[in-house]
Amino acid sequence: MTVLAKLSLVAAALVVAGCETPRRVDVSEPTVTYRYEAGESDLAMRNAAEYCADRYDSRASLRSRRVDGDTYTATFECVR
Repeated sequence: MTVLAKLSLVAAALVVAGCETPRRVDVSEPTVTYRYEAGESDLAMRNAAEYCADRYDSRASLRSRRVDGDTYTATFECVR
């Protein structure tokens, strides 16, 4: 495989990864923030719950949510 072909595959993978939602956009202990599209709030909550359980052995509690059209940004606090 040529170098150009390899670079093309890497670039395509980065584009796809950047489009995945919900996407973690900030971590500020003990909080985690996700950006997601309409209809994906359950998945964002699930991701936050997994993050808090893995990182702090705690649960995720919604702290704030902003809406910009069909895009949401939610911050979850990891609490015991």
